Amino acid sequence: MACGDPWPCPVRKRQLKELCRCDVRVLRNYLAPYLADARTELVGLTAEEIVDRFLGWCSRPLNVPVGEGEGGRSAGTG
Repeated sequence: MACGDPWPCPVRKRQLKELCRCDVRVLRNYLAPYLADARTELVGLTAEEIVDRFLGWCSRPLNVPVGEGEGGRSAGTG
């Protein structure tokens, strides 16, 4: 949050992935309890947008934007 970007910013995402050793299940379990707080704090977002913001990025490579890299073409990672 200190960087001014919406949470989780790229730095926090990297830190969280490192903390959970890039295990998507562990990362999602770690973040899931915070969803209730997010739902009350993030006014103007749908439930789907909040879930994607908090958990959707967990299974994506860090430098691949939403909508790329899942079931589509490779995003240059090799």
